[in-house]
Amino acid sequence: MDRRPGPAAGAVLGVVAGVQSHGASLPSAGLMLALVVLGILDAFAGLAAAVAFGTVVVAAGGVSSTGTLRLLLGVTALWFAIALLAGVVRPFRRPRPQRGLDWWTRGGDVLITSLTGGWAVQKSIGALNGLAGHVLPIAGSANRIALAALAAIVVRIGLESVAGWAYPSRLGAVRPEKLPKPGKVQRLAAIGLRTTLFVLVAVPFLGMPWQLWAGAALFLVPQVLSVYDDAFPNRPEVFRFLPKRVVKTVFMMLVGTGTGTGSGLALAWLLDDPAARIVNGFVLLSLPGLVFSIVELFGREGEEREQIWRRELADGAVVAVGIAAALGVFS
Repeated sequence: MDRRPGPAAGAVLGVVAGVQSHGASLPSAGLMLALVVLGILDAFAGLAAAVAFGTVVVAAGGVSSTGTLRLLLGVTALWFAIALLAGVVRPFRRPRPQRGLDWWTRGGDVLITSLTGGWAVQKSIGALNGLAGHVLPIAGSANRIALAALAAIVVRIGLESVAGWAYPSRLGAVRPEKLPKPGKVQRLAAIGLRTTLFVLVAVPFLGMPWQLWAGAALFLVPQVLSVYDDAFPNRPEVFRFLPKRVVKTVFMMLVGTGTGTGSGLALAWLLDDPAARIVNGFVLLSLPGLVFSIVELFGREGEEREQIWRRELADGAVVAVGIAAALGVFS
């Protein structure tokens, strides 16, 4: 049994949010902020809040259409997915720094993870309007909630660092660095569920043109191939020259910005019809992920490149420019 206070607090907050919203799929901005922050500090607590809130909303008859279901899924995903996303971009925990490069890396963890998490929260809240089919009052609080999420990620990294440096043996015993992979059937079922949710969320933005199904296939195929990655030869030399995870993430952010509908973006001069830009941009956005995933099948493992200042500064410059462009600093 999990004896941490976080999940219990999350469940209570989820019930309070459901009651306060009178069964609607969207809580108040204040409770939304509190639940996003709680989920960043403890993803399981955020999941408990999502389950409790969803239960109250469904019991109150708040899920009366596909649109309200989409909104409920979009809102509750924010309460636990941001911590998972942040942990993928950069690790919350590293060994105690011993030299200048180690401190540089740790500083990069704080900066990149917090900015990425805040950006994801801001864009996700903005996308809730599309899921609901109308403008939501919480859209005006997107920046405030994003800044709170950014601060929560900084606090989370600080707490994880203190715990890891002060109690390394205890932490290693309860949280091993590597866990065994789940079985192939479980992984395939999870991929099927993710793809279904992917399509469900995309429909209100795209409709149901052929580009929706093409994008879904591009989303599905690399995940299925990854389940059978042992059938592909591993090339350590490919692994050595693959971009770091954060560089790849920033590149995908740039592609997402470049395939948008604003003025001066990549598709604006190719297609006059804004609707055509959206549906074709949806397919285009899937292509870099497909390419990266296929290349990674042949470079799954290998020797890590030596950490040197020149390479770290170059990576830092790429990340800084990429994040600035994705946030619209140069627009």
